[in-house]
Amino acid sequence: MSRREILRDGGIRALVTGEAISIAGSQMTYIVLPWFVLTTTGSAVRTSIVVAAELAPVAFLGLASGAIVSRLGARRTMLVSDAARFVLLGAIPTLHLLDALSFPLLVALVFCVGAFMVPHATAQRVIVPELVGEDEARVGEVQALIQVGWAVAGIAGPAIGGVLIGVVGETNVLFIDAGSYALSALLLGAWVRPRHHAEVAEDDVTGVVAGVRFLFRDDLLRVWMLSITGLNVVWSAFGVMFPVLVLERYGDRPEILGWIFGGFGVGAIVGSLASFGVIARLDRILLASSAAAGQTAVLWILLPDLPWTAVAGAAIVTGVFSPMLNSTVITIRTMRTPPVLRPSVHAAAVTVALVLAPIGALSVGPLLNVFGLEVAVGAVLALNTLCGIAFVAAGLRERRVAAVAV
Repeated sequence: MSRREILRDGGIRALVTGEAISIAGSQMTYIVLPWFVLTTTGSAVRTSIVVAAELAPVAFLGLASGAIVSRLGARRTMLVSDAARFVLLGAIPTLHLLDALSFPLLVALVFCVGAFMVPHATAQRVIVPELVGEDEARVGEVQALIQVGWAVAGIAGPAIGGVLIGVVGETNVLFIDAGSYALSALLLGAWVRPRHHAEVAEDDVTGVVAGVRFLFRDDLLRVWMLSITGLNVVWSAFGVMFPVLVLERYGDRPEILGWIFGGFGVGAIVGSLASFGVIARLDRILLASSAAAGQTAVLWILLPDLPWTAVAGAAIVTGVFSPMLNSTVITIRTMRTPPVLRPSVHAAAVTVALVLAPIGALSVGPLLNVFGLEVAVGAVLALNTLCGIAFVAAGLRERRVAAVAV
């Protein structure tokens, strides 16, 4: 399959569009659900419990997702995940309107919504080679296109959600969020038809620990997985830190925070399109390593007290590097893994990458209170740099070993 055929393929376009719609719905949920809880309960504590409930299944159920995808298949897993989230998320405003939504029931529903996060993400990574075959360049190009969809959704989702809260109210926006999953499922069901089916694995191959075992035995994937886990901790910390940074350095100007986060989104769109253009032609390990190095270096602009335009510019550049890193890592991990093991390996990678992320948000608050903004920024940047150096070193070592082998 050529690049032109990829762009014209209805199944791939449906997959990319469905993923963008699904992610836009998720981004809307991140805005609307906390707002819904805060306005209906008046409790910040209950709001934090609900937010945590959506992330908790990653730790408890994430590793089992590989076995689920192996048994159901990637396409069916995505359909079930989208359909289930449509029903579960739609139940929240429905029960609220019926005055039948208790707080424990709300937490349980949100937990169940989160339970389908890792199975869907795992299946999305598995289904790409089922659509285009085992050609690493084509797999990389499709992953880059998915990154384009995610980047657009990352900008549009929160913006649309915020506007719709004011126009139709948070309860109705939750119905719209639920509908995004239904639309994604319809696109997937109608258009996405895998052509290259992976062989069915035995239970001992697709067990809970099979993916983790494979990742830790691979010298490159092991270091990259742990580095990405650390990077997710960093970005979780940035989510708390950026509002504080804007308030302390530039005053009560929330629009600056919007420009900074918008910069990430704009850069991500540019980076996704660039990744689609070069991922088939360049050394992908070198591309991933270069993206990690660039992202690590540019974020140090946050340490000095510079004009906010410099921070927004750094956000744009960082956003460019992010999808290049993501698409190449997912592609390389996919192609280094035997097809029969891909569900377990991707489930393990997603789970390990996300399971420690809340630590960043939980730890940076006390760090800010005790040591102040500059020390907190320096500490987070130091962790980011450590992870970046480990990532780049592993990539360069892999290229050196491959060169010697040749």
